Amino acid sequence: MLSFMDKSRLTIQHEPEIHFIRPLTASEIGSSAPRQDSVCSGSLILTLSKDKELPVPTAISSKGKEPGKITVSIVGQADVAFGELPYESATIYDNSVTLSAIDATQANARGAVVLRQGDHTFDWSFIIQSSIAPYERSRYGRITYWIKAVACGMGPLGSDLTATRRLAFIASPGGSLAQDAEQGLSSSAMQLSDLALFVDIREPNCEIGSLHFNLLSKQFTVSGLALFNLAVSMPPQEIDVASVTLSMTQRYELTSPRRFAVKDPVPASKATVKVPPPHRRTVVKLDGHSEYAAGSNLLEAHELLPDTTLSEEDAQAELEEQHRGRHASTHGHHSSGMPAATITRSGPLSASPSPSTTPRGQSPSRGGFRSTSRKPSKAASGSDKPLKSFKRLRVGERLTTSWLARVPNDDVLRPSTHPGSITPIRVSHELALEIRYSLPDDPKTRILTIKKPVLLASCCCSDENLKLPSYEEVAGPASEYTSPDTHPMADTRHDCQCRLTFEQLLQEQKTWLTSELVSRRYGAQAPTSAALEAAWQAKSHSPPRPTPASFSRESAACAQSSASQTSPRKSRRSLPTYLTRRRRADTFRTSLSSALPRASRVSATDNLPNTLERTKHTGTVGSHLIP
Repeated sequence: MLSFMDKSRLTIQHEPEIHFIRPLTASEIGSSAPRQDSVCSGSLILTLSKDKELPVPTAISSKGKEPGKITVSIVGQADVAFGELPYESATIYDNSVTLSAIDATQANARGAVVLRQGDHTFDWSFIIQSSIAPYERSRYGRITYWIKAVACGMGPLGSDLTATRRLAFIASPGGSLAQDAEQGLSSSAMQLSDLALFVDIREPNCEIGSLHFNLLSKQFTVSGLALFNLAVSMPPQEIDVASVTLSMTQRYELTSPRRFAVKDPVPASKATVKVPPPHRRTVVKLDGHSEYAAGSNLLEAHELLPDTTLSEEDAQAELEEQHRGRHASTHGHHSSGMPAATITRSGPLSASPSPSTTPRGQSPSRGGFRSTSRKPSKAASGSDKPLKSFKRLRVGERLTTSWLARVPNDDVLRPSTHPGSITPIRVSHELALEIRYSLPDDPKTRILTIKKPVLLASCCCSDENLKLPSYEEVAGPASEYTSPDTHPMADTRHDCQCRLTFEQLLQEQKTWLTSELVSRRYGAQAPTSAALEAAWQAKSHSPPRPTPASFSRESAACAQSSASQTSPRKSRRSLPTYLTRRRRADTFRTSLSSALPRASRVSATDNLPNTLERTKHTGTVGSHLIP
């Protein structure tokens, strides 16, 4: 009866539940470079509903269950599926530490120690190797971790108190900007973090002319944003470009966890390794109709800038200026040691229409940033005829296109496994650019493919999670701001970019995207980042553009209400950046249903700074150029 009155409990305190590790790169494996091991620490809170008397043990044994002994352990479980075979499960990590809640110096005359009613805190810590298997979940298996704590003899009638908490190890990129500079990063990308990606490939082709392709991303992560640029110029003959597809090929390498050697990064036998068929996920597909059916996950880059005029001479000079100062290498990546790009060509194929493939797994558009124009691009040299399926590129013409795309989320693409990680489930990615075209005298389809291995970081690896937040001193009490009530691992999902819509990601990176695109357009005359940020802040209080027809009635009413507001509320930004972003995102979601005036801060940020001159466009395809 009295045992039901005992409400003693054990609680594990560990924030955050996502622990970042930094594995060795390919160049550091086998060298004398030190490992960047990390420390995972937390605390235990033992809450006693009444005084507890525990006997002082004569000899502490690590295997026994003496009352007052507390054991904290981190356990990793791997479940791997091998096709038609059942799952194989094994414990791939088990590390524990023993604490004592008894101080023998405070023993009474009966040789026992009395723990008073209330909370008792015990600290614990573990050294986590950088080569530990990161968290993984896919159709081929999962790797999960738990923190387990057991307090012996602390419960009712001398029973044990237990507590369990989930833990996820996420691998973050380990490349340095100094190494990236030698691989050809542009000057703007040099200022980015380890998550930055810059792939730049130039390939002359005897059939389609000069090909220039690059991909730039501030944070090349799962569900991140990437700026895709392509230029095909000076074809020696008339060609019909059927489609341009940018895709990610995902490959798995599975090792039986029962034969998995934790201390050996290389499997002992190749017979224990299974390689399932690769999966191809489309990021961008341009064929005249797929890009306009992609919804909110694809946006023409020129829609982020005003219409500008560039003559053919200025366009050629801009292309030369954008490539000036870069290394002779034709590719760059945030991870050193990645192989160079491979270029393959195939002969004529049977002409067959390719299915429309759009990025999958993204959250639907909820509006709030700007209206996107879905009109087909026009042909070069001033022609007004729409380009159907990117066909009919005449001799001497130029095809340039630039799109802002979103990488599929973590349900479709998993993060790449770093070379220094020891795990039974390895994931690798390869970036592939595929151009389908045909010649006038040969109607059969030809394919030009360019492949480049890349390292895709986890969606949890954002600057807000990896770096300290920035603060801004403003007037006003800080008690007005509260932390959002969110759980980092609710619904088996981490606090990552997958939960953000395309518009919210665009809002976060608007300053960097605007600076990148403006520098390409205006060169040395481009305004500074501070001027762009000031212009964005000034424009954020202007009336928004007309609401698109696709928006709901609540969104239209919200826009009208925000347009009628003449004195915007004073901005307070004393919170860290990530808290401020969440507060604004929550305010915008609320405004869609209740028509709050604060929504004007989100819907009006798509206007361009006043420092840029607006002129008319003449000439090039899509009214934009690439480096």
